[in-house]
Amino acid sequence: MSVNLCSDPADHDLTQVKFSFKGLDGDHETHREILEWRCNVERALTGLYLNANGSSSCNMCKQFLQGSAWSSLIAKAGEILVGKKAELKPL
Repeated sequence: MSVNLCSDPADHDLTQVKFSFKGLDGDHETHREILEWRCNVERALTGLYLNANGSSSCNMCKQFLQGSAWSSLIAKAGEILVGKKAELKPL
């Protein structure tokens, strides 16, 4: 995976650098590789001046995932959502 990042994310007219890192495949990564990927995604999102909690960030993350990694992420997010909904108590 490669993205062009601005040296100052707030000013797109400044120097850009190419940032490359391995995408997640989802089938065979070690814990260390997953953690490195997570750090690299944070760096990329910061360099692209994207809010880490926004929908733009989520859309970018799709680009950094391959194979079963995206479907595994969606499945786990669904499990967490169901659990959180169950924890909510009606007013």
